[in-house]
Amino acid sequence: MQFIKTGEVYKAVRITGPTHNLLALSFYGPDEEGPATVESMRHGEPTQSEELDGTEIRRYVLAGVNRADSRLGSKHHVRVIQFVANDSPDLDAYSLLAERIVERMERGEEYDGNE
Repeated sequence: MQFIKTGEVYKAVRITGPTHNLLALSFYGPDEEGPATVESMRHGEPTQSEELDGTEIRRYVLAGVNRADSRLGSKHHVRVIQFVANDSPDLDAYSLLAERIVERMERGEEYDGNE
């Protein structure tokens, strides 16, 4: 996995052989919360006949954030979820990426590197 931070947006990329997933998250401030909006992006030509469903991505991402928060005793409220609509259709990957983003945030780890 690769992790990058651009401004207040935390990005994680997972490439395993022929599959690839990118997730970008921004969060509400410590005293803020609200709904998570989902933004679908497209990269290059369609690689599959079906695009990923933003509602499902949202559900898996929030589950990953909640899992990390429960384990770490933290509380993060996702403001924006960005994903590539024609990435590989592995929804569990988005949950894992969200979990890893929160873990790295809480541990103060660098965001321009690999795991």
